[in-house]
Amino acid sequence: MTAFSQRLSAQRLTATLLIVFLAACETVDSPLPGRVGYEDGSRPAPAEETSEPVVLVPREKIPGLDPIDAVLFEPVEEALAQGDWVAASMAMPVPVGTSGGVLADAESAGEAPEGDAQKSIARTSDSVAATPTSLDLWIDYYHARIHGARGDLRVEQEGRSALLNQALPVDLFERLQTDLLAQSRLRGDTRGRFTRALALDETNRDDEKRPQLEIELWQAAQDVVAHSAGPIDGDLAKPWLELASIAAQSSAAASVEALDRWIARYPQHAAAERADSLRAAALRDAQTQELVLLLPLSGNLERAGEALSNGFLAAYYEDQPAGLSVSVMDSRRFDTMEDAYATLAERSNSVLIGPLGKRQVGEISAIAKSELPVLTLNRPEGKTVISESTLQLSLAPEDEAQQLAASAYARGARRVLLLRPQGIWGDRMEEALLSRWNELGGASMQRGVFNQASTYSDVIKASLGIGESSARSLVIRRLFEPKVETQERRRQDLDAIFLLCKSSEEARALKPLINYHYAGDLPVYALSTADTGSNNAAINRDLNGLLFLSMPWRTGELPPGLSEDTSGSFAALHALGADAYALARRWWRVHSQAAPGFSGLTASLQPDGAALQRRLKLATFEGGAIAAP
Repeated sequence: MTAFSQRLSAQRLTATLLIVFLAACETVDSPLPGRVGYEDGSRPAPAEETSEPVVLVPREKIPGLDPIDAVLFEPVEEALAQGDWVAASMAMPVPVGTSGGVLADAESAGEAPEGDAQKSIARTSDSVAATPTSLDLWIDYYHARIHGARGDLRVEQEGRSALLNQALPVDLFERLQTDLLAQSRLRGDTRGRFTRALALDETNRDDEKRPQLEIELWQAAQDVVAHSAGPIDGDLAKPWLELASIAAQSSAAASVEALDRWIARYPQHAAAERADSLRAAALRDAQTQELVLLLPLSGNLERAGEALSNGFLAAYYEDQPAGLSVSVMDSRRFDTMEDAYATLAERSNSVLIGPLGKRQVGEISAIAKSELPVLTLNRPEGKTVISESTLQLSLAPEDEAQQLAASAYARGARRVLLLRPQGIWGDRMEEALLSRWNELGGASMQRGVFNQASTYSDVIKASLGIGESSARSLVIRRLFEPKVETQERRRQDLDAIFLLCKSSEEARALKPLINYHYAGDLPVYALSTADTGSNNAAINRDLNGLLFLSMPWRTGELPPGLSEDTSGSFAALHALGADAYALARRWWRVHSQAAPGFSGLTASLQPDGAALQRRLKLATFEGGAIAAP
């Protein structure tokens, strides 16, 4: 072989190797591009919010799905319940022809793929139907759901909108409205949630479903009032919204008067029992004469107790209620919470607020009695017996982790990376987030665990697969003379990143590193712990583009007595103290059968047994300032 032939063979081999590697590692002739996500405007636009038209009643009662046809969709439903849109697609029936008929398997239909999961429908008539059959409509419905499971929200919305704009059988209408109600709840669409719950309540004829529908309606009506979602006209909506407005009043005496008028107007309404329960509870709230605050005012939790106490007292002095006093006691004065409760239990017409430590909360939650009801400021660890005279208020991050999973899923994320700290706190947050993510049908989650700040970059780089990209780049550079410039690439199979941080300091260190490692185009979701609690743009700019759960006080007025200079966890505890005061004044109403929610400074709170579940709004930072996503 001549020297020329040897050179030619070597060049062909090099070209072949280049083709193999180019798919995994992109080569460029121009200088390497900069990382994205900095203040050059390269951050991607957030996902567009979607909403479907609200139709309150079916336009026409066309026949429902034939039972023999309904069997076809069972494997589709099972696959969607597991979040497996591929299996659901494979199981979908394929219409053959244009109008009703009998079932045939894939082999006899001829056009369907082979396999037991795939069925087809053989049409017996050659005529074209003027309107779609019930079976056609159900096929369209499941196609829309499959797109939603994939995360293609635009196509899902288009499919559902098309269905809502035509005649529907009642069973499909109810299923569609139920799905849309669940999506409205996930997206935080308060108006849509209420109108869809109202539509379902009006058309529902199943007595077993009615209690749950009325709970949904009641909670949705309160959200509409709390978030000023705008007027909703109609005789069906008016009683619910009026009752929700009364439940939002802080004054117990004013609530009793308003409830008397409501009950006189709507004596036969479905919410009449809730109104009666609310009225009886408001009378007990009106009798409350003392609020006893039991907090650690010395020891390891002194600063936290002081922040809570300051927020509570500031709200009390701003309110200046007649006939109501406040006592503040140091929980460390007592050896056990049984001693503390025994000392305070003789106080009539009082509410006890506290303690703060998880162990102490567990002790007092088990012994509280109606003579002295308790509003704790934390939740106990593990499984603890909770008395019926206990409500639990806390800044539990587990609630936020579950809500974060729902928020990301509602915005189209399906394949995600979880970054969280090493340790017990990170374990708890991962468990809470994953439980909700799996329930929604999200795909398996990749995970990266960080510890010391010196390892942040390495963890993110490895989690994004950039180490493998660097290795491929090195192989390519060794093959060529002169040297070829290569660009590292992150893994391309991700929709979003969950960044679970214990503090804002962690978030401000990690978010720029995510941008640096070529992932600034991915939505990054974080808990409220990522928020600095400050409006200082210089501090917040490292969080630009971060999607995080924001406490309501961060986008409204400062809590009473809170200084602009206060930031971080102590600002949140101050706001929690103010919420504790407002809840203590309405303890009996919140604890009643009506179980009204409360729109607080730290979250929207909804009773769930003894625990008050928190719901926050998704926000972002733009130019160092909080903005809507």
